[in-house]
Amino acid sequence: MGYSLNEIIINNFKSFKREQHIKISDMSVFMGANSSGKSTALQALLLLKQTVECNSSDIDLLLSGKYVTLGTYEDICNDETQNQIVIGLGFLGESPLEEDAKENVQYNVKWQFVKAGDKSGHIKAK
Repeated sequence: MGYSLNEIIINNFKSFKREQHIKISDMSVFMGANSSGKSTALQALLLLKQTVECNSSDIDLLLSGKYVTLGTYEDICNDETQNQIVIGLGFLGESPLEEDAKENVQYNVKWQFVKAGDKSGHIKAK
């Protein structure tokens, strides 16, 4: 059973104030005006990648790592009154149910992050 990444979901992260679903395919090109979010979409993917690769149970979101250095929660949060950042991935794949075996199904996984309530400056998964 194979799955392919077909969208990036971003909300309240850097230049993305409202939830955006960015469709991608096997070969995608990001084009647009300056400051329209092209780099931010790629940074969101790299942020998830470096967080997963750090393999630490103490770190929910690694803002400074191997692939990107993004500063603090305040630097990446578009609107702090929303109190969370969302980064997600959409996958298209075969249904695990036998009766739907010939149909492709959309799966979305979203991670929600909030600033820790203490003075540590850490970001916690919600």
